[in-house]
Amino acid sequence: VELGASAMGGLFYICVFTIAFGFSVGSQILIARRNGEGRYKDVGPVMIQGGTFLLGLAVLMFGLTHLLAPSVVRLLISSDSIFDATMEFLNWRIWGFFFAFVNVMFRALYIGITRTKVLTMNAVVMALVNVLLDYILIFGKFGMPEMGIKGAAVASVMAEAASLAFFLIYCPFFGIMLSNISPLEEITMRMRKMKNLEPRMEKCSAIRIAEPASMKGNWRSLKPDATALWVEVGCGKGKFTAETAQANPDVLLI
Repeated sequence: VELGASAMGGLFYICVFTIAFGFSVGSQILIARRNGEGRYKDVGPVMIQGGTFLLGLAVLMFGLTHLLAPSVVRLLISSDSIFDATMEFLNWRIWGFFFAFVNVMFRALYIGITRTKVLTMNAVVMALVNVLLDYILIFGKFGMPEMGIKGAAVASVMAEAASLAFFLIYCPFFGIMLSNISPLEEITMRMRKMKNLEPRMEKCSAIRIAEPASMKGNWRSLKPDATALWVEVGCGKGKFTAETAQANPDVLLI
């Protein structure tokens, strides 16, 4: 009964969560665009406004779920015992909206500014907290009461809270600095530190354009006989770009 109830409750939760996730994907596109354009100070407003909107959406969906979930779930479940267990699970699980909806904005932020390792660390923290609290709360270990399916829901909510806490701690101390003017107005980013960056860039001086804006409308002057001009965006370490240039000597590859 509890296994089936947790599955149905989890499915309902994910369906609602997808609404917030879809909005965050749109915000991620905007953040990535601002980051790519070098408009780092414009990333903050997108993050803050998106997070505020999703927090308000969490309040709305929390209320609607309380009102409508019993009717919707009853349409899907005929067994009274599974229905009661599912609602017991959901009544605790939907508190996670307040954390999960904001978490997806942090996910959008770190993907948009290409710092995805942060998400890996966050996932490890979230998983560890969830597994530990599942063991403690479901089975009543370390002096805690045995909560069963209710404990599984509470553990998931606490894991999402831990995930948000991780983001909030990581944000100001490891690369994303809140503005001294107002933390609600602006978020700026430090450039990623790389060892021996200047010597490595100096080795590429013969093929590196230090001021690309000055070449606007005049790129073909670099290779007047080029049959085409290709632009590689996000070249990483340059292996693919170098191989493409060698395979197409008649093309000007930027």
